[in-house]
Amino acid sequence: MFHRPVRKTAEKKEGLPVATREGDVEVIREGLTFERYFTTEGTHPFDEVEWQVRDAVIPNYKEGGNAFEQRDVEF
Repeated sequence: MFHRPVRKTAEKKEGLPVATREGDVEVIREGLTFERYFTTEGTHPFDEVEWQVRDAVIPNYKEGGNAFEQRDVEF
C-alpha cells in the first residue's frame, strides 16, 4: 500500500521579522519558464483534436423513454 509522506507546514508567527537574502525579490518576480511540449505555437489545442459527433442518451428502463438525451454532441 502506498503511504504519502506527511509534509510539515510552516507556522506563521505574528510580529517576527522575516529574514530574506538580497536578490530574492527579483528571482520571485522572474517566475518559472516552461518549454512548450504538448501543443504547437499559434494553434489552439482544441484544433489539434479529432472530434466526433455523437448522441448522448441515458435510457430510463424503469418508466420507459429517456432520462437524458442530447443529440449531435461533439466529443
